[in-house]
Amino acid sequence: MTEPSSTPDITLSLQQALAGIFAVEAVMLDPEQARVVHLYGHFLVDSAEAYSLALRRFQALGYTPLFREAEGRHEIIAAPGQLPRTKPNLMLSAVLFFVTVLSALFVTMDWQPGRPAWQNLVSGLPFAAAVMAILLAHEMGHYLVGRRLGCPVSLPYFIPMPLSPMGTMGAFIQMKAPPQDRRRLLALGMAGPLAGLALAI
Repeated sequence: MTEPSSTPDITLSLQQALAGIFAVEAVMLDPEQARVVHLYGHFLVDSAEAYSLALRRFQALGYTPLFREAEGRHEIIAAPGQLPRTKPNLMLSAVLFFVTVLSALFVTMDWQPGRPAWQNLVSGLPFAAAVMAILLAHEMGHYLVGRRLGCPVSLPYFIPMPLSPMGTMGAFIQMKAPPQDRRRLLALGMAGPLAGLALAI
């Protein structure tokens, strides 16, 4: 993370950055983490819209906002630094997917001596296709909803495992930033299982 630029009174600057977005009622410096500021109050606009606005303004000050709610009280945590912007590793994601497909074919194929190797491998296609389709739907559910909500997430990374019954240990996506709020985290978490379940049914 990049360090924030020095500001004479960063708490005042952060409050001004929230003008029209969040009515600040109390401000507290974090006693354990240097330069972390807690701002308490209530939103003046929808929290989903507020985050994109606050993020741009906080970044100009060298900070990143995190939205929290506890006991009905809204809080914005101003964390020093900015999250690095990295490009998705398309090559790694594609290679892992291809190897995982081969791994799933390998463990589910119907091996018959004297038959060409490629025919033996392809014999596992029905089961392997079903497993990979459900797994892909699950991970793309996470990914697409994450992108729709503005959460920085990576492409799915599949894990080949030719020693397992299904040829894979699953897959995962990487969150490149803390969740903006609990609502988005819940939506992001539920999207994968629901997408996989829909396809399985």
